[in-house]
Amino acid sequence: MCSCLTLKLGGDDLNWLALSIIATLFWGLWSIMIKMALQYLDWHQVYLFSSIPGVIIAITMYFTFKSSKIDINSPALYYSIIAGVLGAIGTIAFNMALKSGKASIIVPLTSLYPVIAIITARILLRERITLIQGIGVLFAIISMLLLSITVE
Repeated sequence: MCSCLTLKLGGDDLNWLALSIIATLFWGLWSIMIKMALQYLDWHQVYLFSSIPGVIIAITMYFTFKSSKIDINSPALYYSIIAGVLGAIGTIAFNMALKSGKASIIVPLTSLYPVIAIITARILLRERITLIQGIGVLFAIISMLLLSITVE
């Protein structure tokens, strides 16, 4: 077995590649489950019901892994809250899009969010964008255009 897929739960040795594959798998399945639920409920109902497990898991993880007190003056708290709001708005928009559109177009199109992350990381975090990453962003933009074309 490839050592690159070894996970050590609870430590700092969680392998980024294996975790990325797990996230991709679960998010891919998540998006299809959302589309299937939207066949029976309105987008806001699906958002509510699909959010409940996340809240339960977050609370469980807090009590399981808490290692120190939370400093309410820490910028991390504010960034986390902003991230939660942005994630919620993105999920709501995703659910609304899936309600009336095709999952085969919407899911890949919305999966191009790393383009926004790369550009924002350059601006806010002053991270360097390599030539290869720049070419990747260009290809991603081209793929957005190609995915949005509907031929019937």
